Amino acid sequence: MQTSNILHEDHSDISGRIKVIEEKGIRQLFVDDVKQSIWSENPKDFQKTYWQAMAILPIEDFEKPLNILMCGLGGGTIIKLLKQKYKNLNFTILELDPMIIDIAAKFFDIHEDQNLKIINTDANHWIQENSDNYKNNFDLIYLDAFLADNFKINYQKNHDMMLLLCNLLKDDGILITNQIIYSDDYEKEIQEHTLYISNYFSEIFTNIISKYSPADNVVIKAVYPIKQK
Repeated sequence: MQTSNILHEDHSDISGRIKVIEEKGIRQLFVDDVKQSIWSENPKDFQKTYWQAMAILPIEDFEKPLNILMCGLGGGTIIKLLKQKYKNLNFTILELDPMIIDIAAKFFDIHEDQNLKIINTDANHWIQENSDNYKNNFDLIYLDAFLADNFKINYQKNHDMMLLLCNLLKDDGILITNQIIYSDDYEKEIQEHTLYISNYFSEIFTNIISKYSPADNVVIKAVYPIKQK
């Protein structure tokens, strides 16, 4: 008995092969055979997944709206998980591929509204051009932009980009990012990565998500940007 259904297949000049599959009640977005997003009405389907780890908001109690900058849209899994739990959220989403934006709307019900703005742009360029315009504007920044398995936000070991990200954040802002680790012995790589980010943030937290995909995901939360000159 067939349990999976291909809802959409296409090829993007930007992202590569794109496929939307529904299997056992879970809708999934694949880009070049890498699972980028899922959606299900069953909360158990998100347990111990990368998306759940990314969506655990580090600010539990707040009264005023939170401004969130998200680099990368995919199928909007993290957006939907956050919106289920919190009401006072304003999203600015940066997505390079217009085909991904269309698929997120058609198959994952992600649409612009007064609290969610989607900008079809290169996140690196947008950050460079708008760091001063949006200075101290965001409570949270999610770096979640991938083309297949390649991380495309140019912040790693990039002093200028880290300063721009810190500039966009409020004084108590939080940077949440994902590092994919393929190596069997990755403790040293994680330590070096978190040590680098600690040059720019006062507190660093890591959460390793393993055995969910061929690679392990290391979700890093960096809190309280150090405003360097």
